[in-house]
Amino acid sequence: MEDAADARAAYLSGEINGEELLRRINPDGEPLELMEFSVPESLPFSSSWRELVEGNMSFDPKKHFETINFLDLGTANSKWRTITAVEQSRDSKQGELSLLEKYRKKESQ
Repeated sequence: MEDAADARAAYLSGEINGEELLRRINPDGEPLELMEFSVPESLPFSSSWRELVEGNMSFDPKKHFETINFLDLGTANSKWRTITAVEQSRDSKQGELSLLEKYRKKESQ
């Protein structure tokens, strides 16, 4: 396996694309290909993933997000909604998936 730091440097400099980066650092040879994905609807309150990480380089989503109950009183038919920590974490990424999430090949394909 190629040195991951060298592969990362090549990716950041634009010498290789994300697919090539993952091929070089993929330790178990898991088949990877770019998948289609859609950006989910944002939660009513959300911080950008980039802002969270820039503010704290040791940011840990498991410590930051927790499951909450939310009641939106701005609508006519207000209902309680449970928003899980996973939903909050995914929403804060605003459609930005990790390279592995983008290229991981689904078992059903």
